[in-house]
Amino acid sequence: MVELGLESLLAVGAVCAAIAAVSYRKQLLDHTGIAAAVAVGVIIGVLGHPAWLAVLLFYMVSSFVATRYRFERKLEMGVAEGKRGERTWRNVVANGSPPAAVAALAGLLPSAFPPGAAGYVFLTAIAVAASDTMASEVGVLSKRVVLITRPHTRVTPGTDGGVSPLGQAAALFAAAYVAVTGYVAFLWIAPGTLAPEAWYLIVPVAFGFLGCQIDSIMGATLELGGRITKGWVNFLSITASSALAWALLFVLAP
Repeated sequence: MVELGLESLLAVGAVCAAIAAVSYRKQLLDHTGIAAAVAVGVIIGVLGHPAWLAVLLFYMVSSFVATRYRFERKLEMGVAEGKRGERTWRNVVANGSPPAAVAALAGLLPSAFPPGAAGYVFLTAIAVAASDTMASEVGVLSKRVVLITRPHTRVTPGTDGGVSPLGQAAALFAAAYVAVTGYVAFLWIAPGTLAPEAWYLIVPVAFGFLGCQIDSIMGATLELGGRITKGWVNFLSITASSALAWALLFVLAP
């Protein structure tokens, strides 16, 4: 079991309080979402590392910025998230439980990861969530959107499984900035949780972007057909991509 000192526990409490305060003040989440986000934050901070919470908080804020970008236009189009861009506990659990599971596994069974690999798997989980959010919130404003499974079929912006060049660029950017900012933060605050080889950054960038594509394919085939919900699509795409990243890191481990 992970044992944290008083300073680390205070840091976890402070960041979780910041997540709650920012979520409430900026209306990132409704009350159920705030409670779920704090629970996810505690798991990540206590079983993973307090520094990992910084990446979670950064993801939440950047997602809010993307969500509120041209929000009035999204309202007119009928594709806005909530009434003000806020999300509920369902969204938090769908996107937050995979990285929380990575943190729990890293804390309770560290031998499940090659040395220094847990941080990259965690970054992959966050990168998928960020990539999907950015692709959806920016790509929905594209004039030309096609179904990912039928690239010659144009669909209405906001259609499940719809993709566009703008959305794809936003997805790749999101995966890259999560990987790079997380790498810098981890090496600065928690160097022991991350292998220092910078080329490992390819893993969260590549699998973060791949996870967004998996999300779109599932959206076009399963969600659009009414077989599963958006929450399940998010959860499964993040979980699958994180598992693939974990397996590759085992192969790459010296």
